[in-house]
Amino acid sequence: QFAVRWTKAELSRGNFEWLESLAAQTDLEDWGCEAVHASLVLPLEEYILDTGTAAKSFIRMKRPILFCGHTH
Repeated sequence: QFAVRWTKAELSRGNFEWLESLAAQTDLEDWGCEAVHASLVLPLEEYILDTGTAAKSFIRMKRPILFCGHTH
């Protein structure tokens, strides 16, 4: 809860709007990688907590490198 309150207090409206405008999934073809907020299975929702969940994203990869946000 502390981190949520701190982040909310620190973000400007412009920062928040920029974050909100970002795509949940991006293919960065020129850089040879992809980026996704969560996973390639459920780009906004799925946490990658084990190798089985990770494997489901691996088989969907278009590029050799994948950056995932929900990897707690």
